[in-house]
Amino acid sequence: MQIEKGSKKDKIPQFLAHDLPVFDHTGLYLLENTIDKKTQRMFLVVLVLVLVFLMFFNLYPFWMQQAIWSMMCYYAISYFGIGALRLLCWIIGFHFGVRFWLFPNYRKSYNVFKFMFPLTSMKVREDAYEPRSMVFRAISISMAVYMGFTFLQDE
Repeated sequence: MQIEKGSKKDKIPQFLAHDLPVFDHTGLYLLENTIDKKTQRMFLVVLVLVLVFLMFFNLYPFWMQQAIWSMMCYYAISYFGIGALRLLCWIIGFHFGVRFWLFPNYRKSYNVFKFMFPLTSMKVREDAYEPRSMVFRAISISMAVYMGFTFLQDE
């Protein structure tokens, strides 16, 4: 059957099948891994070395223990601090009708040079000028200002 270009059947595709395969209890399935064996071995060796390094933590000199501990604490604090700052920037941007992200590639890559650039991204939201959304944002801003005002009051 030939479908004419630009017709209704051409514009609206028919449902063919689910994207995900359906598994049952009687089958034997092989899930192929796309990472090659050399990369898997490298990750395994690095993981084992890190675990051995951490297992002997009590045997290291005190200055090394302190350096490792502070490095891990500073990393965790900065990771969650940047995450909280990103969330705060998104919430403030939401109230002004924009989608603002600080470090937009932050969760996409663990490479420092990839997740740090671009520094920011900003797009106007689809519902920026919709009346219901504007009313909701106005109510939300007024509640946030009121909560901030009452929080900063002395008792």
